[in-house]
Amino acid sequence: MPGNMALKDQVMALVWIQNNIANFGGDPNQVTLFGDTAGAGFVHYHMYSPMSRGMRLEFQVDPIAVFTAIFDKNAKNPFLPFNPHNAEPAPVLWIVGLTSLSGLIRSAAFVQNPASLPEYDKHFVQALPITLFFDTTASNPTRVAKQVRRFYFDDQPITMSLFRNLTDVFTDGYFLWPIIESLRKHKGPHYLYYFDYLGEHSFQEILAGKRVLKGASIFDTPIYVWHIKNPIEIPPPTSSEDLYLLNLVNTLLYNVATFGEPTPPGSPFYWPQWDEEQQNYFYAGNSELTIKKKLLPERVQF
Repeated sequence: MPGNMALKDQVMALVWIQNNIANFGGDPNQVTLFGDTAGAGFVHYHMYSPMSRGMRLEFQVDPIAVFTAIFDKNAKNPFLPFNPHNAEPAPVLWIVGLTSLSGLIRSAAFVQNPASLPEYDKHFVQALPITLFFDTTASNPTRVAKQVRRFYFDDQPITMSLFRNLTDVFTDGYFLWPIIESLRKHKGPHYLYYFDYLGEHSFQEILAGKRVLKGASIFDTPIYVWHIKNPIEIPPPTSSEDLYLLNLVNTLLYNVATFGEPTPPGSPFYWPQWDEEQQNYFYAGNSELTIKKKLLPERVQF
C-alpha cells in the first residue's frame, strides 16, 4: 500500500466540495480548512501536497501535533512526493497557534504516574532525544539533551516542583519551535495566536486527572469552537467570561472564512499578520485579550 490514504480521502472530499458546493449556496473559491492537533497536521500537509494545489483554500490550524505523512513518490498518484522540509507550502492564508500547556500531551503522564518521573530524570539524556525525535537527526543528541536540561532545569533534578518546566520542554519541542519555523517558511498571509485561557472546563482534568498548572491545555481551544463529544464529552461553556471568549473566537474564524482576514475593517481591534521583524500574535488569557510581539523569545531563540 502506498500510504497517505486518509489524506487522499480528504482530497477526494475537497474535490467534491469544489465541484458541488455551489449547488448548496457555497463558494468553491472560498474553502477554509480547520484542524486541531492531528487534524492540524493533516491541514498543514495539504499546504504542501500537489494533489491539493489548484483548489482555492484557506487554512486554520490549532497546535501542530506530531504527525508524519509518508513520502509516497513511488505511488501512482502521490500525495507527498517530496520531503516537505525541502519545499515551500502553498502561499495561502494561514492561521496557526498553540496553547500555553500544549506539552501536557506528554507531561501529564507523570501526574498520573508520578513514580515514573525519577526514572525519567535519571535517564533524561538518553530519553529526551527519543521523546522529541532528535535521536536520529541531531549530530550529537546527548549534547543537545544536556543543553536542554541546563536551559529548562538549570541542571537541577527534575521533580514535580519543576513540572511546568518539563511541560515547557514538550510544548516547545512539539509545537512552539515547529510553528515558528513553519511561519518563517510560509510566503502567504499568516497569523499567530497563543491561547493561555483557563476556563470552566479544561483537558487538564482529562489528561492529568486534575488541574495542575495555570494555563490552557492542549485541546482546550476547540472547547470554544464546537461542542466536544468524542472521545469524551466536554460540557459547553456557560460562564460570562467563557461565553465572551467563545463569541470572540468564532467571530475571528467566521471573519477568516468570509472576508479572508480575522479582523476586517469595523472590527473592535486589529490583529496584524506575523512577520519576522515584529512577530505579532494574538494573546488570549484570563486577564487580557490583546496583541503582543515576539512570543516567548528566549525559548524560541534556544
